[in-house]
This record gives sequence, structure tokens and C-alpha cells, in this order.
Amino acid sequence: MASRDSYEKEQKRIQDLFDAALSSESSHDPFEDDGEFGSDADFQPSGEESSSSEGEAQASQMRHKQHRTAAVSSGESTSSSSSDTDDPDELSNHVIQSSEIPVNQEPAPLVPGVFVNDEENTNVDQVTSDQPNPTNTSPRVSDIPLADESWSHTIAEIPDFNFDSSQCGITVNVDDMNGVLDFFYLAFPQNYIGYLVNCTNSYGNALCNSNRPHTRHSRKMAYREVTSEEIMKFLGLSLLKGHIKCPKQRNLFSLSDPLHYHPIFSFIMSGRRYEQILRCLYASELEAKGETKVVKFIDMMTLNFRKIYNAGKELSLDESLLLFRGRLHFRQYIKSKKARYGIKFYELTTSDGYVLNMKMYSGKEAPEQNLGENGSKTEKLVLRLMRPYLLHGHHLFMDNYYNSVNLSQKLIDLKTHCTGTLRANRKENPVYIVKKKLKRGEHVWARKNKVYVSKWKDKRPVMMITTGQHPSIVEVSNRFGKRRLKPAEVELYNRYMSGIDRSDQLISYYSCPEKL
Repeated sequence: MASRDSYEKEQKRIQDLFDAALSSESSHDPFEDDGEFGSDADFQPSGEESSSSEGEAQASQMRHKQHRTAAVSSGESTSSSSSDTDDPDELSNHVIQSSEIPVNQEPAPLVPGVFVNDEENTNVDQVTSDQPNPTNTSPRVSDIPLADESWSHTIAEIPDFNFDSSQCGITVNVDDMNGVLDFFYLAFPQNYIGYLVNCTNSYGNALCNSNRPHTRHSRKMAYREVTSEEIMKFLGLSLLKGHIKCPKQRNLFSLSDPLHYHPIFSFIMSGRRYEQILRCLYASELEAKGETKVVKFIDMMTLNFRKIYNAGKELSLDESLLLFRGRLHFRQYIKSKKARYGIKFYELTTSDGYVLNMKMYSGKEAPEQNLGENGSKTEKLVLRLMRPYLLHGHHLFMDNYYNSVNLSQKLIDLKTHCTGTLRANRKENPVYIVKKKLKRGEHVWARKNKVYVSKWKDKRPVMMITTGQHPSIVEVSNRFGKRRLKPAEVELYNRYMSGIDRSDQLISYYSCPEKL
């Protein structure tokens, strides 16, 4: 009977200790003990128990130690003092080893670059200022608390979609092409020229037949239809004109201005004829309005671009700006672009700058256009541009304007990896990663399904999202040969994201747009 009372007393004492550990008002370590039972005020040793068999006393002591080792590091030992003291300064320090960290304890900071591809052994070093013994066991990455249970610190296998690289490259035979026109017709087929001629003639006739007032010698009084040969001459002069700086367009056709006179222009066609074709140039049906005047022709061109060249695995998506300073309600201003003012295009390119698909920005969409559609505008834009390349195993690189956790999950469900920078104010981001204060060089990450979100601080914090690379620290070298440590996802993003910039660079060498 005495042993049963002792057991119940022991169980009640252990329950009180765990209740005290879960309370945020506890001012000392509830698991600390200065003796066998010295810190328990309710314990009163009896002579019968002390004179009982040694087996019962050892069993009670073993039960006590088993409950203590479930929450305390096995390397820590209790104080050997047998005095009944409750001074918190004399309590020894412990490292929490279980997955539950007390609410009133701050999570340990992570040391960057310490990652192991093993879910059971993925550890990082713990650095705390209040622990005098640095040899204590460090917590695992998975032990660091996250606000959302769907995020974890474990590593999952990255799926391989078996991209077929044998079909990449140009799809037509260029060995028999000798002239410049052969290559021009490769990107601009003759049926496209015929479509441009028909649209231009229709618009020119409609413009001259309108009831608008004209002067006696106006070019709108009579319209002479263009032919395919004449439209080719017009396009050639327009390309040549982009390389010649001249204050007025008419000076290029003038015979009385020797400073700007170029014989090739007046030899091909007169200045009045060139201006008439320029005024009537059209690329859609007469009833088209707004952006539909050019969208069909743009889609025709990009379709041909994709036919003559099969893209590689790495793709890049970003904005490009076409110089235009005229009156247009959806004209954009982008300070970082060379043109600054113009028409914005969302472009999908290869990593070396070949344009595969594009969409022109035509202003804010009406609310009724989005009825019945799921996802944000950027998600629908990315999926629209990537439509010909989904389910093929490509790897898409984007900046923080497009990236989100939901979009990354949708793309990987469509067998497409993505990597890029991430805005900190996205709703689906892990709160712990966003709010984590890092020192220079530190790197933290979390995973949700197959999506990794990481944060790294160099000169400033940078958030990354990826589904095609395990977050880790690698050693890289810059163009000057200097080696340094950098996250693997950042290095991969820097290597393949410059497709749009490369495309703009190539266009600037043969630029034909100019202010008319």
C-alpha cells in the first residue's frame, strides 16, 4: 500500500512539472532538480519507504529519470547538491531536443550553407548567447518553428521531367540559302507579305473614300494600291532609315540638301509615295479596334518564330519596351529601360535571347473580362505565354513581379520547373522566412510540397523561389575570377535570366524605330 501511494505521488509530481513547463509564467526550469527529491516541497520521505526493499526504490528512481530525459538533453546532468534551494541562478542550462520548442523561447539562428540531403539528419548549428557550453547538441532544421504547418525544413526529391534536348535548335535547312532575301523570308514568309499588302490596300482605299475634308493636292485624294514588290522596297528603306540620323524624313529624299541627301532613297521611290504607304500601312481587318489592330499579326510572327527554332530547356520571361512617344493611352514609362517611353511587351525568350512568344500590354483589363477565371493576372499571363511549352519539362526563370507559391505549384503540376526572385508581401510566403533577420552571408529556406522558398542576405536580403534546385550554398567565381559563396538557386537564376536583356541588346545594334 505504501508503494502504491508513492507511485501516485510520483505521477502527480511529474504532471505538475509538465504543466509548469507549458505555462509562460514559469520563471525557472521546471525540470531542474538539485537532489533526488530536494526541489519538491510536497515530498516527505517516510521511514517505511527507506527501509523497504532496494528494488522498489530503484524502480521509482528509474521512472523519475525516464520522464526527465524525454525533455532534457542526455548530456546534461542534475546538480549533485542535496540542499532544498530554488534559486534560478543555480539551475543548470539545457538544450531542448524535442520538436516542441517552448513558446517563450526564441528560435535559434541558422548558420548558412549547412545542409545535408537526408531528412533525418538535416541539421544546422545553434548559436545562442545565453548558453555557456557550446558543446550541447544542436537542434535540427525541422525543429525550427514555422507559423504554417504545411511548410517544413526537410528536403524532397526534385522531379525529373526528362526534357528532350535532341530536338533543340533550328528546324529548317539553311545550307542552300545564299542570299539575304532567303533568310528574310525564313522569318518573314511571303504569305505574311501578301497579308500585309491586302490589309494596307483595304485601309488606303477606305481612307481615301472617307468624307473627311482634303486639300487639293493631298495624298488622301487618290490612292494607288501597293504590290508585294513595293511593300518590300518600303520595308527595306524603313530599315535603312533607322541607321541614318536626319532631322527630317523628307531630307533623305531631297535633291537640294547635299548634307543629308542619300541617292538610294530617291532612286527606289519618291518621298511622297513613301509617306503615303507609311500613312496607310495596316496589319488587320478594317473593323479591328484598339489592340486587335496588331495582335493578330504579332501572333502570326511569333508562331513562325517557334516553327523555325525549337527552344532549349531554360526559358526566360520578362518585359521589353518598344520606343514610342506618340499619343497612346497604354503607353508605358519604365525608367530602367533604354527607351523609357513606349509600348510594353511581355516576352518569353530562350536564355540566349531568341524571342518565342510575346503579349502586348494594352491597358487595364475590364472587370467583366476576368469573370469565371481563377488565378491572378500575372499567373494567367505566364500560363498564356508558356502554353506552347507546358508539359515538356522546361525550366522557366522569372523576376519577382510574376513569381508566387501558387504559380510555382501550378507550373510544376504542368511538368515545368521555375526559379526566380520573390516579393516578400506575397500571401502564400512562409512567415518565418519573411520575418527572419539575417546577417550578411546567412541563408535560410523552407519547403511546401515541391516548392522551396529561401532567403539570403548579401548587401540586402534577397528572397528566392524555386522548384528545380535544392537550396544550398555553393562556391562560384565572378568574371574577375574572384571566388565567393552564394546560394545555388541565385547562381542558377543569374546564369539563365538574362534572355530579355540579351534580346534588347541584339535589337539595339540594328535599331530602326525613331521619332517621326
